[in-house]
Amino acid sequence: MQYFCGIKEFSHDQPFAPSLLVEFRKRFSDDVIAEINERIFAPKPKDTKDNDDDDNSPPNKGLLILDATCAPADIKYPQDINLCNEAREKTEAMVETMHKVNRGIKAKPRMDKKAARKSYLAIAKKKKRPAKALRKAIKKQLSHVRRNLAYIKNLISQGLGGMLSKKQKTELATIQELYKQQLEMINNRKHTVEDRIVSISQPHVRPIVRGKAQASTEFGAKVAIRVVDGYAFVDNISWDAYNESG
Repeated sequence: MQYFCGIKEFSHDQPFAPSLLVEFRKRFSDDVIAEINERIFAPKPKDTKDNDDDDNSPPNKGLLILDATCAPADIKYPQDINLCNEAREKTEAMVETMHKVNRGIKAKPRMDKKAARKSYLAIAKKKKRPAKALRKAIKKQLSHVRRNLAYIKNLISQGLGGMLSKKQKTELATIQELYKQQLEMINNRKHTVEDRIVSISQPHVRPIVRGKAQASTEFGAKVAIRVVDGYAFVDNISWDAYNESG
């Protein structure tokens, strides 16, 4: 760190916090980083001399390594019943936040929190979850989410939407889309849907099917990398799955 700052003499004092380097790094966009890498790797210009050989193509040399991998996101393994329960709990908190103004004036919307929690735990604590019982439990949680979303819509129409934090507003939009996806899968009896949400806190994360023995599906960004003479270049990075053969 002292050498980086150009300090001529060694000192036991820390010149700056290590996180400061991260702040500098954030100033560079992906395009700038790619340009820096290309300039580092670019061959040095040779001396211009008269050469009768018209073939200016570079000789074959070096080793090229191509690979695609998944950078795992820090999320809990997604299960439909857990996602629906989390959506229910978050919508209940939103309703209570907006109802604070009407406390003592209007009755709080009925949400049956204890019954909903009991219904969730009845299936969540089982080691073996029969498909029929799991489907019934998901439909039960979705019914609570649907009722809570109706309460939230009504409270927002009363001008109470400003009481929600920025995070809650973002989560509300995610939960609305999650509800549509889960309802579509339940009604059509399927387990896949386009742009499936697997995390309410990180809705951009998508399942990446890798076909590995340990984990057939991973959750995170898929990255295609090439290594040339020890230099690593990111050719493509996407939260959505893609075929790296392209």
